[in-house]
Amino acid sequence: GGAGGVWPPPPPADSETDADAASGASIAGTNGEELRDDWDEDGENDDETTKLLMSIECLQSSMEVLRCATENLERLTPDTMVAVLHHAARHLPADGIGVCTIVGSTELAIVLAQLRRLLPCIRHARAIARLAWTLGKLDVRSADADAAVSHLCSVAPAALPKFTPQDLSNTLWSLARLRPGGHVVNAGRRAGGAASVLQLAHGIVAELSRRMEHLSAQCLSNSLWAAARLQLRGRAVEAFLRLCLHDLGTTRQLRVFTPQGLANTMWAIAELHSSGVCNSPAAVAAATAGGEYDSCTGPRICVAIAVDARGRLHEFQPQELSMLAWSCAKVFGKRAPSERVGGKKRGRGAGGGRPHEVNQFLLALAQEASRRLTEFTPQGLSNIAWTLATLSLLGPQESCAPARRFLREAMVAAAHGNELSSYAPQAVANLLWAAVRLEAPVAEQEEALGVVRAFGVAAAKDATLRMLDFSWRDLAGVSVALAHRSLRLPEALTFLTLLVGHAAACCSELTPQMMLNIAQSAVRVHVRPEKMQAMVDGIAAALACGRLHFNEVDQRQWMEVQEYCVPRLPPHMMHVWG
Repeated sequence: GGAGGVWPPPPPADSETDADAASGASIAGTNGEELRDDWDEDGENDDETTKLLMSIECLQSSMEVLRCATENLERLTPDTMVAVLHHAARHLPADGIGVCTIVGSTELAIVLAQLRRLLPCIRHARAIARLAWTLGKLDVRSADADAAVSHLCSVAPAALPKFTPQDLSNTLWSLARLRPGGHVVNAGRRAGGAASVLQLAHGIVAELSRRMEHLSAQCLSNSLWAAARLQLRGRAVEAFLRLCLHDLGTTRQLRVFTPQGLANTMWAIAELHSSGVCNSPAAVAAATAGGEYDSCTGPRICVAIAVDARGRLHEFQPQELSMLAWSCAKVFGKRAPSERVGGKKRGRGAGGGRPHEVNQFLLALAQEASRRLTEFTPQGLSNIAWTLATLSLLGPQESCAPARRFLREAMVAAAHGNELSSYAPQAVANLLWAAVRLEAPVAEQEEALGVVRAFGVAAAKDATLRMLDFSWRDLAGVSVALAHRSLRLPEALTFLTLLVGHAAACCSELTPQMMLNIAQSAVRVHVRPEKMQAMVDGIAAALACGRLHFNEVDQRQWMEVQEYCVPRLPPHMMHVWG
């Protein structure tokens, strides 16, 4: 009845597409010839337009660009409108508050409204690709922006053959930013529907597969990341992933990838692989038919990335280290012991059952994370701690010392003062889940137990105060952890006493496993039976009415609960229960 690990969501990737755009996106610079060709087709390349563009290009802030655009709104042709917005997007402030100021500004709203009126005239491949990247970079959620996305989805498919590989990658990245999972952000609006977004995304993936040899390392990593974030499925995606894996395993030099590129690539492979892409019998047969893909599976490429990244962990941002760790858990956390990697049977033991390169990488990552602990977000800390626990790297062996040290330091930092209140509920649950799996050697046991108990007290108090903010899954996870023999504390008793009362009124919202985890945990910390009675009676009534069904494991948990707190059913249900 353990809580088990909760797969944390991947940290959002700030795409490196900025560098792509800046490398050749000058409004009147190195790509001027291509732009002027576009304008000539519409007869728009006049001196006045050129002067306006050159004056805007000299501006170095998004707000200055937008203000200039609003002052010259009627002079902006369709292509120059796209160029101006593109320039504004390239000069967004680096800080989040500054970005929000631009995105929520009246100036941007005015320019987007004018863009909407010009959309029917925006059909050239270059303008479409630029507009796509710009919308993704700005990440605006409004009716005018939705109309622009809808226009892109209608005109881009026919223009894809004219897109450069970078245009294809940037457009897919933009769709992933705007519609993660292919969902419509404003479901009540007709513009930018999920079906058209996914149709365009699949078309881009198919076109990328035909251009694989022309993709830069950055285009490949961004495209994989976008395909995973959009949750694309189907044969086109399977073919694209196989080609990417083959390219990464036989042709591509991983050292040419930036740290962010490696992190995005590993996360995407882990997400696509674990979700079943390329794992169907038909896909496996297609991938291995010629024999050349045998060494290019998702797990093997992840091992190669881990080996490359280990030598330059100091170059990675904290968020990227968290992504790498999470990806390892996603790929190697639930594999059967009998599986083989690289033709060698995997060993058992501390952190065993997977390639030793992965263990070495994660232990080195834990050491680097300890060195830069204060740079991590709470989610990043909990992701790494959860990964180390999931992959059994918190054992008493000497080799696991870096992982144990990281977890102790993360717990101390989280329990300091009121720090834990700034943690997301899932981060609290994951960190606590890892804490009770810390196995220190004899010489460290007293110190480690003290740290775990201090963190357990802080976590129990925080979960009690913020109970309504926690999901039922996180509450069940916290319950199981607090019922661990090292954490049966007064604060845990208070938390579970309140939780069983809360759960009794919400049984219909819980899965059977959540209900039983909470009830069993309450038994183990000795919540008084009368405090549990309402919840136990609710479970029994649901079983008697057929609204709840238990499997064999559930039945064993339920038996333990009943022995501690006997259900009391109304007389009319007793014959059913009996």
